[in-house]
Amino acid sequence: MKKLNILLYLCIGCLGLQACAMSFRSTQFDLLMRAVNGPDEVPVEDLAWTLLWSGETFTMYPVILPDSDLVNFVNPEGTIVVSFDNGDSWQIIIAYGLIPDLNLRISKSANTLDYTDERGQVLFSHLCSNFVSSQVGANTIRVQSCEDTSGEAYENEIRVDSDGQVSQLLFMVHEDYPMITLTPKNLGFFRKN
Repeated sequence: MKKLNILLYLCIGCLGLQACAMSFRSTQFDLLMRAVNGPDEVPVEDLAWTLLWSGETFTMYPVILPDSDLVNFVNPEGTIVVSFDNGDSWQIIIAYGLIPDLNLRISKSANTLDYTDERGQVLFSHLCSNFVSSQVGANTIRVQSCEDTSGEAYENEIRVDSDGQVSQLLFMVHEDYPMITLTPKNLGFFRKN
């Protein structure tokens, strides 16, 4: 039943993928084509990502809904959701289920990231620049330099491989916790053949 539910979300998500500028378009299209054309069970595990957070490891699946600019990463139990705006910036905007009794929304305005709770109360604001891209070999690294409320610097980072696939996301979700890292478990499946 879990595989059917995840497959349903992924298939629905495939319908809205034409707007994706980088990452999941070819992967999810390939998965859908394998489901339609192949006699075997769809390898949902091939789409899994690994979330490293505060010393723990979680399996996450990308879910993109039609007519949405959000890329949601959801664990199989549905208790953890990390969402990114897939519009211009790939900015993290939601972190639910990571911190006990605290679900965060993150919004960017001018040069700040505001971290709010579910009631909209601003918990803290960080000074952050826009993302700046640089080439490292055939890969692109997009870095957003930030400063937390104590003045400590950190960088949010998006790594994109030579095929235009997102290969790693590294983001701050709370200043009292380590950064999250999201990476695809099966990077080879995320590359174009």
